[in-house]
Amino acid sequence: MNHQLRVLIIQMRQAGIPFDEAVREFRRQFVTTVLQENKGNQCKAARQLQLHRNTLHNAIAELHIDVRALRKHTLKIVH
Repeated sequence: MNHQLRVLIIQMRQAGIPFDEAVREFRRQFVTTVLQENKGNQCKAARQLQLHRNTLHNAIAELHIDVRALRKHTLKIVH
């Protein structure tokens, strides 16, 4: 995992992506993935993310995540 993350960071730096944009996209993808795993259930997602429900709600608004769409399209995890 650490190697994959390092490679992704190198690719993002080479593409000229600024730090704040990279962090925002990471947060967006992380939160979206957990919401998808929980079929858009924000209470369950907040518990898994170890966030207060209101903090997650604020992050969803800030990151412009459409929770309604996530309820329709769930993510299947393959181990």
